[in-house]
Amino acid sequence: MIELLVVIAIIAILAGMLLPALSKAKAKAIKIKCASNLKQLGLASHIYASDSNDKFPDMMDPVSKTVGNWPWDVPAYVANQLTQNGAQRHILYCPGFAKQDNDTLWKFTTDSVAETTTRDSGYRVVGYQFAFLNAARIRLTNITESLNPKSWKMPGGVELNPGSSERVIIADATLSNGNNEKDRAKNRYIGIDGGWKGHQSAHLNGKFPDGGNLAFADAHVEWRHFAKMLVRTDGDPTFWW
Repeated sequence: MIELLVVIAIIAILAGMLLPALSKAKAKAIKIKCASNLKQLGLASHIYASDSNDKFPDMMDPVSKTVGNWPWDVPAYVANQLTQNGAQRHILYCPGFAKQDNDTLWKFTTDSVAETTTRDSGYRVVGYQFAFLNAARIRLTNITESLNPKSWKMPGGVELNPGSSERVIIADATLSNGNNEKDRAKNRYIGIDGGWKGHQSAHLNGKFPDGGNLAFADAHVEWRHFAKMLVRTDGDPTFWW
């Protein structure tokens, strides 16, 4: 009996040592898969631009002439173009919050849960936020509408035109209720409700985002820690990168 208890104790100790390592390995694998998704989305966006006078997709619904409510609201025709250029449905969702990849959000106000829609009207809710022209609530100083974008008009009348390696075009969905950049503990990063209840930031580390992957206009992808992210939208919920 004593020997059995010793063995059980040893197993418990080993499990306690291995579980954190396994958890870190799983989180790293998710980040790598997410980065791969954004790489493919960035390439699909570049293919679209190369066929459209260097312009990235316009995020306004061409039928209703309206824009979405959140920056991950993608017009049906844009989602169709992305999937036709190699970005399959599941690539449009971050594995860091896999529950978002569901038929309700994929169809949302469109006419189909298939890879493409029949009509070019309505929106799909995806798992990444876009910074193209007419992206919902994205501040104008974060919009990149083409491969040769306009300068941003900064406060004080200063114009800024960062290079393509500094312009984010697609970002992980790091979002919150609240937009406090100084005391980020005052924001909530889970249980964020919209037309679908239960949204949350991807890549959580406890109750806070660890960070997110970003796709840039020059087609490279990099990880940014949450501590270095800034608010990029007006209104609630707040989106960061």
